Amino acid sequence: SSGINAEWPLRPGVIVNIGLYKMDLLQEEGIKLFRNSFGDQESFCFSFAPGRVNLIGEHTDYNNGYVFPMALRDLGTLVVGRKTETDHISLATSASVEPKTFTYVKGGDIPQWARYVIGVVKKFEELTGLSVSIDAAIVSNLPMGAGLSSSASLEVSFFSFLEETYNKFCPKLDKIKACQSAEHEYAGVPCGIMDQFIATLGEKRKKYRLRLCVDTTA
Repeated sequence: SSGINAEWPLRPGVIVNIGLYKMDLLQEEGIKLFRNSFGDQESFCFSFAPGRVNLIGEHTDYNNGYVFPMALRDLGTLVVGRKTETDHISLATSASVEPKTFTYVKGGDIPQWARYVIGVVKKFEELTGLSVSIDAAIVSNLPMGAGLSSSASLEVSFFSFLEETYNKFCPKLDKIKACQSAEHEYAGVPCGIMDQFIATLGEKRKKYRLRLCVDTTA
């Protein structure tokens, strides 16, 4: 294994050999879902991105106003997966959605929950010139629709997973914009950029006072 850190949550993109590391419950849930969906593996790529709360400034991030977000250290989205040679993007989720498993076929229908992920994959491919082929399981302890930014947590976690899996790392601002663009173009949600920003850049014991003076809905 590489980059092991005993402190939870793992930094985005940590490679973990499960025989050497005591798993957190969310990690255990992710590994179980992955194995049930894709078969036994001893090594995985893990990536975690947090949810967030915004202390002041709701809906001002796309109106050139101030916001004051804070990442949630123990609440977020975990991706567990591996690179494959199948030329497919195969996904499994523990969320209360249907279908719970999905394999992307170009030109085929995409369930709404998977649109966030496929959008991120497409944006990653555009930025890197790579062609993605992966199996991935997605678990989260963030309640959906509770105002804790579960969608940005999913996008940033999955982008980080792709970066580590393919050993191709993008500038953080490019990553933030790519995740926002994926939500616009594939999920059909005209969100601002605050959620992806804090999910990418949030650090322990830090809050961010931001004035977003760019057109974040473009």
